[in-house]
Amino acid sequence: MFGSFVLNATPRGRGRDRTSMAWMRGLSLAALAALALGAAGPGRAATFKTLYSFSGGADGDTPYGQLAMGKDGLLYGTTSFAGARGGGTVFRLDPATGVLTTLYSFTGGADGFLPVAGVVIDAKGMVYGTTEEGGAFACPDRSGCGTAYKLDPSTHVLTTLASFPGGASGSQPAGALLLYGGLLYGTTQLGGYSSGPNDLGSGTLFRLDPKTKALTTLHEFSLPGVADGAQPESSLTVGPDGRLYGSASEGGPHNAGTVYAIDPVSEAFSLLHGFDYHVDGYGPDCRVMFLKGQIIGTTRAGGPTQAGDGTVFSLDPNSGALTTLYAIAGTPDGLFPLGGVVHGPKGLVYGVAQQGGGSGAGTVFAVSPKTGKFTLKHDFNGADGAEPSGELLLDGTTILYGVTQSGGRGHGTVYEIIP
Repeated sequence: MFGSFVLNATPRGRGRDRTSMAWMRGLSLAALAALALGAAGPGRAATFKTLYSFSGGADGDTPYGQLAMGKDGLLYGTTSFAGARGGGTVFRLDPATGVLTTLYSFTGGADGFLPVAGVVIDAKGMVYGTTEEGGAFACPDRSGCGTAYKLDPSTHVLTTLASFPGGASGSQPAGALLLYGGLLYGTTQLGGYSSGPNDLGSGTLFRLDPKTKALTTLHEFSLPGVADGAQPESSLTVGPDGRLYGSASEGGPHNAGTVYAIDPVSEAFSLLHGFDYHVDGYGPDCRVMFLKGQIIGTTRAGGPTQAGDGTVFSLDPNSGALTTLYAIAGTPDGLFPLGGVVHGPKGLVYGVAQQGGGSGAGTVFAVSPKTGKFTLKHDFNGADGAEPSGELLLDGTTILYGVTQSGGRGHGTVYEIIP
């Protein structure tokens, strides 16, 4: 049954159908339970546990971004929709007990709407994040251009640090913020350089001072004559050289996305690689990571095989040479790997595929960065979640945490897996 569903594989920002984020929401619990009976699949030796299943009410609906772990050992995350005031939530979850606390429910107004991205936590336990819409400024066909916020989890008080105005300063922040040197860095899907009144821009890289609330645009994508990329939807990574590295889901010399670096001080931008759909993949909608000097990431589609269901890649940041570690092959591997990978147990990198697998509800997988060997770690069946998204979170050395957009009670889940 799940295999009959096909998500809109276009980027999340431009022209996204929000209903695709929760395509299983209407399935009955009985149907989900029936699907679980036939969920056995190859390679699932990992220990899997659903920690929480959202109801779609006051607790929220459709978690999407990566989880974060505080010094208190608790998990922090967001839901894109619902909550007590209807605009999405920020939540805290105790992985030992499964008890969830809603820290804040967005109104959908000046405080923000659609907190798709995950959160980041500073040394004092303050939580920072973004909303894709809402805020003080209007945007075409959107309920605001988005916000960046700070949340005190002890008082539940939210402070809006910035409302994105669109134009050169960007709109619709997408990925989780990066906290680096006391400053926040991030990306917007739209805004920046525009070729005319009907062009909403191709996105920006920005810096935000959480103390002064000063918002600075570091780079505007698709400047005239520069095929640098478009629609950066994921968060940034600090490289060993102190530069910030990221991916743009579209644009570039072959219009299939790019990987780039930017110096946060000089603001010098470098294009490292432009993807080519049938050669090395399309749409690197991921936070890239470094492993032994190499950049590791995923593309959500394309690749060197006929399947074209996405890849896990390794990229030399100096030469720009790319190696496809593994080309995803639909069933049983999965479809549309999103969010990148994390280096975890047994020296492998772990990621999620949003669809595919034996039940069509997505998978958790591992790939060896040395040999490219692929191992299926979990095959979602609907009852335990569906449409996994966001980068996995590694707790210490053994446990991985993640979210699914739908499944469970129909509105998404938080899960743990010990591979």
